Amino acid sequence: MFGDWEIFGIFAGVTTTLQFFASYGVRRHFDKNKNGKIDPDEVPFLQITQGMPVKLNSPDYNDLSILSLIRTFVEAMLHSFCYGCLAVFSMNLIMSSVDRRYMDRRYAYLVTCLMINVMCMFMCKYATNGIHVATSHEVHFLYYGFGYIALVFFWRKPEREYLIAVAVLFLQTIYIVGRCISLPSYPSVHKVLRLYNLCEGEWKLASVPNARFVETEHDNEEQKNSEQSEDEQVDPREYHKWAVVFPVYEIMNAHISSSVSVGILSGCATSMIVRRSGIFHGRDVSNVSLGISVSI
Repeated sequence: MFGDWEIFGIFAGVTTTLQFFASYGVRRHFDKNKNGKIDPDEVPFLQITQGMPVKLNSPDYNDLSILSLIRTFVEAMLHSFCYGCLAVFSMNLIMSSVDRRYMDRRYAYLVTCLMINVMCMFMCKYATNGIHVATSHEVHFLYYGFGYIALVFFWRKPEREYLIAVAVLFLQTIYIVGRCISLPSYPSVHKVLRLYNLCEGEWKLASVPNARFVETEHDNEEQKNSEQSEDEQVDPREYHKWAVVFPVYEIMNAHISSSVSVGILSGCATSMIVRRSGIFHGRDVSNVSLGISVSI
């Protein structure tokens, strides 16, 4: 019978091998010119959105619009946390309905960690691919990390609870290493997405990627209105004055999931306050805590 560390060792060996094989496969898929780096014209998102106009007023579901960098950062982290919660809550429900022999505590947390990782990859591929394209390797570490925070809600923890933190750090590490292998020298956001700047109360186009796949009717206007060089970096203190271009449905996805995350956090905070303060003689989950949570 294997112990906790033996099971974790087997898990680590298998996932590391699969991650690195997958990383080299992804690299061959994206690095089409075999120059050892990902060029802007090798980013599919740029090719798909290049010829689409940006609508700042009354955009439709499939149009492009803008979202400020500060809101993009905050909502992206809440978005990731929401997907992590969906994975953890689903696993809690499944594990509570199956025989404990089939979901032992020694490996239940590992399965849940993998599910969070899969959910985050699904999130990047489909729900908010624009945010995925816009973020660097370093930001991705934080981005996925918020998804793993949901493990605080996991029910079937191992006897050595610190193994959950070890598993998360391990998965995060091999993911970032694998990402550096699969997407070397990934281009900055200026090279793959259009940026807008808030100037005198009006959003104006400030940066356009140089990589062009086809000539479009919007090229001349965009190049004329673009004032910022691709290599110029945005001051983090000015993130509220800069906006990036995303499809409207991706912006809506982030809005909805971040709202769900706020609801989860509000409910947890209210439940803890009601329990610790004894207000209205409420319990952890009661009509009082529910009423306060809904009001918040």
